[in-house]
Amino acid sequence: MRDKNEKRELAIVTLKKDAGEIYANQINYFLGDSIKINLYSFEEGGFTFFEEKLILLSVNLKYEEILKMCNLDAQIIIPNLTFEKSSFEKICKINKNETVFVYNLSKSMALETIAIICRLGVDIPNLIPCYPEMKKIPENSIVLTPGEKLNIEAKNCKIIDLEYRIIDLSSIADIAMKLNLESLIQEDLVKKFMDKIVPISYITEKLLVTQTKLENQFDFLLSAIDDGIIGVSNDGIVQFYSHVAREILSINGNEMIGKYIGEYVKSLDFDQIIKKEVPYFQKLIKVNNIDINMEIKYTHISVFNGFIIKVSKFHQAEKKQAKLRAQLMSSGNVSKYNFDDIIGCSDSIKNTKNCI
Repeated sequence: MRDKNEKRELAIVTLKKDAGEIYANQINYFLGDSIKINLYSFEEGGFTFFEEKLILLSVNLKYEEILKMCNLDAQIIIPNLTFEKSSFEKICKINKNETVFVYNLSKSMALETIAIICRLGVDIPNLIPCYPEMKKIPENSIVLTPGEKLNIEAKNCKIIDLEYRIIDLSSIADIAMKLNLESLIQEDLVKKFMDKIVPISYITEKLLVTQTKLENQFDFLLSAIDDGIIGVSNDGIVQFYSHVAREILSINGNEMIGKYIGEYVKSLDFDQIIKKEVPYFQKLIKVNNIDINMEIKYTHISVFNGFIIKVSKFHQAEKKQAKLRAQLMSSGNVSKYNFDDIIGCSDSIKNTKNCI
């Protein structure tokens, strides 16, 4: 069971500081402030050990070095990288018969950049890696660089800056799943992001879009229910909730996703309910000085294992009951007998009838 107070933290380790900032902004685009991102760069140095359980490392060649600085249970992600469409269009304009030099800080990094270009389907057979140790590039050559300033002689060369590579959506999803935040990746964000980048895996992106469509359909069903619905995992962490629940509890957007339910409903001891796995629980509580009718039901099905919480304002529930009673009356579903139909002549019977 994950500690309800445990913070979701992500370490981003890059060669240069500004690359880490680009990655952090990209991750925040999807996951918002649900995680704390700590930036480290070899450019600045100063780090000796990582307390974070999840580490995003931008360069594979530093893997062994970083591994020695982590906890044994830490996970290191080497992200799939891609380019924005604007950068991809620059590459596509190059004549495929040209010899093109691809510059980066090391030979392995230059080869990684070439691999990305090839995976994106660019048909330029002569892509040659170049790096500072080569000293110079042949005159009048075309040079591609992913946001790196050339530290090499390149006389009369045409320099095409592709800007920094960015994290592919598949790796963003991987980060979200490892932090139990995949519910935050919404379809509208995926579509906006896919309009901006060139995905390296069409199948992965298609699956993500399909998943978010299903989630949106689920959200639609939740929105059609008058009562507020909250899904809570076995350790008390909120997985989803409807807009009605959000309004009743007076919270913003996805604020409660990934948080412990007891932080928002303090009138109940959820720890006790969770430990006992209570099959059904109902209670009238106060939230923000409003009487709330709360029903909790434990469920175990293939797609969800945890607690479904239904919340409604007490006065609204009473109005519903009154409306139902009125409908019963108007439909003729009323009592067939009254107290005058009670037969009996004892003093107790007479006294009861007289009191009504």
